[in-house]
Amino acid sequence: MKEPIRRFAVDSSLAAKTLLLLWLFAVSPVWAAPEFEFRPPATPTDPGAGAIMSDLAARLIPVYQDTDPERYLGNLSALQMAAGDYACG
Repeated sequence: MKEPIRRFAVDSSLAAKTLLLLWLFAVSPVWAAPEFEFRPPATPTDPGAGAIMSDLAARLIPVYQDTDPERYLGNLSALQMAAGDYACG
């Protein structure tokens, strides 16, 4: 008798936040920003990963800079989404 396939539920908002931040770091130039203490979650499915990534994004928003306006606004939007900061203005 075959063992049933086990499926794991992944929080889509957590996965989206993680992917956005990974993308942000991959496409952004080197930042001239202060050092941030950051301990990444062990896995993307770690229960605390969402809070960790939201905290990091919230700390990066005030210091994020980019000379390309389109890239700046795109990355800033990604950081705001990851931080849960949906306020306009």
